[in-house]
Amino acid sequence: MGQVPNFTTFAGFDISTFFDTLVIQSEENAQREHDRHVKSANRLVGVSIIEKLKGDYENNAQTLQLFVNKLVEHACNYLSFSTAEVNRQGVGIPTSPNMSSLFTVILPQAPEHQKFLGQLKEAFQSAYAGDVKFLYSDNKPNEIALVNITNLFPLRFVDLVGFLRHKYLAKINNAKDVSRVKLEIHTEDYEFPSLFVPSLEEMENEAIPYLLLAKIMELIVPIDNPKTGIKQYAFMQYPDNPDDYPPIYLGTAFVDSFKALDDLVHLETIKQRVNSLLDSEYLHRDKRDNLADAMLDEVRTIRKEECDDDLENPVYKRFNEGRKAAVEILNRG
Repeated sequence: MGQVPNFTTFAGFDISTFFDTLVIQSEENAQREHDRHVKSANRLVGVSIIEKLKGDYENNAQTLQLFVNKLVEHACNYLSFSTAEVNRQGVGIPTSPNMSSLFTVILPQAPEHQKFLGQLKEAFQSAYAGDVKFLYSDNKPNEIALVNITNLFPLRFVDLVGFLRHKYLAKINNAKDVSRVKLEIHTEDYEFPSLFVPSLEEMENEAIPYLLLAKIMELIVPIDNPKTGIKQYAFMQYPDNPDDYPPIYLGTAFVDSFKALDDLVHLETIKQRVNSLLDSEYLHRDKRDNLADAMLDEVRTIRKEECDDDLENPVYKRFNEGRKAAVEILNRG
């Protein structure tokens, strides 16, 4: 500040210069006072962390393990995962590991303490359930860094996403105008694939509209099963080419056909073929109206022949809901 250290001179300093000077001087003062007051054996500043840990734990492996256990516990993933979703199995779900975790410990180089360094590494390996990768740093002798990374997982694994899905479905299912509510939530196109693997009930409910459409399109017909000799309903993807596209057998009763779709592959096959025909042979509005009328007749037949003409029969109600969903598919085109 020169020969006149007053506030006027001080006000002319650049703020960054002031802070840099303050930090540098504070570090020098702290180091000087530390060196003056503390004995060498109890030093805290400028001491290798490996050397410090060795002094505290070299002769007490159990206490070292407890100390390392706490460090590893605090180096966890703070994103909560759903055990049910992580362990879910089924068609379309990879059987190989689909969530990658890597736990890395970065240690300072300490060639003079190799024996204790090995003891410390064993403690880290024992504290963590998986593999531990060790790296070494040349420029940070007073620091041990723990890095725990989990990635490459589908969003459905995250607990919070399941919670958001629950709230989302509650809002949609309780809405009087579903399309409006979806528009309010998404603000634009909302026809996105689900983040979650569908449950069996969800897959069946998704299948029924397409099974109804396929039956009206005469893609589902009763044929003799060559293995059993029993007449069964079968989905004929390309009726004129059964050798390359073999039938998908759906059981002896059409109302039970959705139960035979035991995997997503068959359902996707039916959906793709139906959608293909909707985009070609059934693109005209009149043909689609005829499909809708024929589905209404089909559901009424199911009610009379399979449900004793009971409007409250759960089979009838399920197929009638499926018919309504199929009409929505026709209207989307």
